[in-house]
Amino acid sequence: MESGYLSEYLIMILILAPFVILPIVLTIGNLIALFRKWDDLTDQQKGKQKRRCIITIILGIVFSIFWAYTFGEVTDYEYYEAIVTGGMPFDGLFHVIISGEFGTWFWVMAMLSILCLCFLQCLMGKRKPPLISVILIAGTCTANLLSMLFLLQTAINFFLMWPIWIFLLNILLLSVRAVSDEIDFQLNVFRFDDQLPSHGLNAFIYRILNTKSRWMFAGIIMFLPIVGILLIILILTGQGADSIIKAFTMTADWTFSQQIPPPPDEYDGHYLCTVAAGGHKKIVKPLRMGIRNGKQIVVNRQLCIANAFEDLLIDKTPRLHKKIRNFYDTYGYPISKYIKTPICADMIYLLMKPLEYFFLIMLYLFDLRPECRIAMQYTGQKYHSADF
Repeated sequence: MESGYLSEYLIMILILAPFVILPIVLTIGNLIALFRKWDDLTDQQKGKQKRRCIITIILGIVFSIFWAYTFGEVTDYEYYEAIVTGGMPFDGLFHVIISGEFGTWFWVMAMLSILCLCFLQCLMGKRKPPLISVILIAGTCTANLLSMLFLLQTAINFFLMWPIWIFLLNILLLSVRAVSDEIDFQLNVFRFDDQLPSHGLNAFIYRILNTKSRWMFAGIIMFLPIVGILLIILILTGQGADSIIKAFTMTADWTFSQQIPPPPDEYDGHYLCTVAAGGHKKIVKPLRMGIRNGKQIVVNRQLCIANAFEDLLIDKTPRLHKKIRNFYDTYGYPISKYIKTPICADMIYLLMKPLEYFFLIMLYLFDLRPECRIAMQYTGQKYHSADF
């Protein structure tokens, strides 16, 4: 017994180790780089800093998503959907952090701002048109703004979300260093290049951007048309300008949330029940609430057909049913333990489609009233063919 507990602890340590060790190593490296100017680095150190930036961003995104949906107990459920609990490891307790209906702008802006940071770091030390540099600086600053909003949204559950906060801290460290280095580089180009344009738009831009403070001011000014374009897109797509606010408020369980979610539902281990309750509604198409072992569950047609087929086996061939049921309990129930998100539930639903059609064909071949039997499933009443 003790060896079993020991092995479980070892497995848990191995799972958690990357989330602790790698962020610490990367954070220390990025913190040290914050105090080292780009011009003071050797070519090897510059390449190392670029690689560390990309690795930090990629691992940060992957680790943050994995952590949020496992140890962070976040789900894909919107505020108006009941969270399904019971029977699965890493059951989610919280609804989406950013509204799926109104949060598209947030994720698009986050992706673009992260790309700006990557380009700014990868192109560091290379001469670029001043307007391109200003756009990259504005996008990188936007990454910090979005990180701050996300940080505040999740602050209410800090003890579960702290690894994601470490990633956001690294975004801040990387962006501060990248913006500062880019401005210094561009100012050096202005000061020591003897071929500066004497007239035209480029000359006008060069004359304006001749101090560090003016570069930062230009980045803020460039941010305003980006927000304006975003608002126009939101209005044209029918979401409205207030979508920026609703992305945070049309949620439940978080700092800016203003919605009250329905109470959670439970399921008893039947993995088709998991699909019916846990998948996205547009995919699994839930029909109604049903009753299973005295508990309310959400059912869809696939679940009703599967249960009707089992009901038919009980009536016609109880011995065969017993063997099939034993096989299902042995292999089907363990599968349910791995269905932890609506996306997984959607995949199981689609994989079960051929089997659903087979069950339906068998019902129409051997039952006089197959649709009646299907309709009676999970109603709390037993189907009897003599009643129809």
